Amino acid sequence: MINTEEDMYLQLTEEDIFKIDFIRSTIEQEVSRPKVVGGMLDEGFGIAICIQHREGELTQEGLQHALGLLDDELKSVVLEKISKDSPSN
Repeated sequence: MINTEEDMYLQLTEEDIFKIDFIRSTIEQEVSRPKVVGGMLDEGFGIAICIQHREGELTQEGLQHALGLLDDELKSVVLEKISKDSPSN
């Protein structure tokens, strides 16, 4: 987790909370709302990495930095997707 000098907060609507709780209801173990939101951010970030890479908007250094922000499991998924999207495949 990145430490910052100040906390930042997002205001969620009742519909947002419903969606988060709906997601939580599909997960077998107990998981907090912040954990679900963090997971969604990670997934979205992984998708963005794939898109940026496919469109040629990421340098190799940028790709390595972005991949370093993912856990090993998601990093593997992203790298597999990037490999499948490569023009050589």
